[in-house]
Amino acid sequence: MTGAHPMEFPFYYACLTGVMLAWVGFALAFVVFRPKTPPAAATPATPATPATPATPAPAAAPVPRTRDRRSLYGILLQSIGYFLMWMSFRPPFPTLSLVPGPLALVLALFAVLLAWASSLFALWAQRTLGREWSFEARLVEGHRLVTAGPYAIVRHPIYSAMFGLWLATGLAIARPWGLVLGMLPMMLGTWVRVKLEDSLLRGAFGESFEAWAKRVPAVVPGLKV
Repeated sequence: MTGAHPMEFPFYYACLTGVMLAWVGFALAFVVFRPKTPPAAATPATPATPATPATPAPAAAPVPRTRDRRSLYGILLQSIGYFLMWMSFRPPFPTLSLVPGPLALVLALFAVLLAWASSLFALWAQRTLGREWSFEARLVEGHRLVTAGPYAIVRHPIYSAMFGLWLATGLAIARPWGLVLGMLPMMLGTWVRVKLEDSLLRGAFGESFEAWAKRVPAVVPGLKV
């Protein structure tokens, strides 16, 4: 298959279709059938203590943040990572066409399996998170620290799934330079979102979050990453 046009090989159509269908499932879960998210948690008011000439008013206790709009920068970086990978989508798709036939078949199968595993992992995470799910980094009213299901594997399973879908799509359709250029903003955007969301959860749940963070990695199963 080296140097050949991938459209000459039937399994390429199967690979492309399988990856795109995984994206359809991901989109339906997060755009069409997403759970209703309650309003962001209101910042609790700190009771005022009257000041007297002899007794100055005490400093107000720090209040945990409930929203961090800087996570939108992380979303932007991830979007750039996807754009750079997708813009290399044109024949002859060297990721599959410039490797020997048997290896190309293995890569195609891996891409489809990774895409579907990532899509289903994201759906599992979303259903487990339920009302706590939000597009940006924020805490909602009555926010719970969810540590069960996929959240016992990684702290941010939806970001793990997004990266898996990005990689699977790149293997199926992109040129190698698209993967190389898109990797850095994709990883940096994920890092930004993880750090900001962890900071919100740490402020809200304290020792419970710290105990969870010590035993569960952020994004990559089995690694403290």
